[in-house]
Amino acid sequence: MSEFIDYYLILDISPSSTEDEIRAAIRSSLREWQKRTGHPDLERRQGAEKRIKDIAEAEAVLFDPAKRSAYDRTRTEKVREGTGRAEVDEDLNWMERTLLHLRHGDLRKAEYAAREATHQSPKNPDAWQLKAETSRELEKFDDAVYELEEATKLSPGDSSIVFDLANVFNDMGQYPQALAEYEHGRTLDPENFYFDIGKATVYLSTDQETEAIKILEPIRAANPGDDAANNYLAIAYHDRCVSIGTDIGGGSTLVTTAPDAEAVNVLMDKALALDITDPELKSLVVERQAETKELLEKSWIFSTYLEMNGFIEFAKRSVFLFCAGILLFSMFASAGNAGSVLGIFVLGGIGYLLVQSKWFVPGWKHNAYAVRKHKTDMVIARFRSYM
Repeated sequence: MSEFIDYYLILDISPSSTEDEIRAAIRSSLREWQKRTGHPDLERRQGAEKRIKDIAEAEAVLFDPAKRSAYDRTRTEKVREGTGRAEVDEDLNWMERTLLHLRHGDLRKAEYAAREATHQSPKNPDAWQLKAETSRELEKFDDAVYELEEATKLSPGDSSIVFDLANVFNDMGQYPQALAEYEHGRTLDPENFYFDIGKATVYLSTDQETEAIKILEPIRAANPGDDAANNYLAIAYHDRCVSIGTDIGGGSTLVTTAPDAEAVNVLMDKALALDITDPELKSLVVERQAETKELLEKSWIFSTYLEMNGFIEFAKRSVFLFCAGILLFSMFASAGNAGSVLGIFVLGGIGYLLVQSKWFVPGWKHNAYAVRKHKTDMVIARFRSYM
């Protein structure tokens, strides 16, 4: 009989959660557990791989209305029968029980079992490390730091403990400490590139996408099939694209130059070429790439111009150009029929070039025009406030 997994429990969501809430939980969980697949401890790596598999199964079930309905009925029966959670073998010790409850996402029982494990074996660094893992899952980060420090006292130089401590500091937003621990772990376990991936996640969290890309590109090149390397590099490319351009306030940017438009297109092409396993991330990258392609594609700016300046301004400029054209044509016409024909060709050429250069332009020029108009409006509004 196959093991029953409570998908809502491992995703830490309510059974009544919407698809958007489930999607967000899956995305967050996948990113977290993918980092743990590089854990120096084999048992924890295997546990992370098992959790990722469970999350993938949860996604397949919870996004299919028929499967979710059937699963919810089964879950209700399991809960009613008292078999919906992990059945614990009485012969298991407290550490084994903690691992079992963690695997099933039952954090309340895992916390209790981990506490008993540290009481029973206070000199065992594995017990303290397991207790810290439980505290981290419960977002009791200060407790996790203390417990990992106790584990370190008992087992100095253990790279798996250093890895956990770095991840906890990362979760807490204490990025200098996280970087220091990732660096320390790298010296203890030079072959484990997940310490470098950890550093890259710190740079991503602190808006240093370029530094993250420098770390992640060689890792992905050496390990093209690694999910975390592919996904985090895709995130780095995406976030770098978002940061390129002219600041328009509110943390937003617009690409307003040809070099920037080329740069974001190159980055998004690289992102799309990666083997992205996170469906949400994949969708985001595809959407962003479509937007960056529009930056290089030409389209009529007529509607944008009208929106920014209004019809009266457009009419004024049109009348001016028309009058200038009539004057120029009359000059050619004074030379006779040949001059008239030549004037038509000249005016037609000028008109074509004018349309191509001013009215049929790539997307980044639309943005540049919009930004200039926005800045002009702000200056006018500031000037009027002083009057």
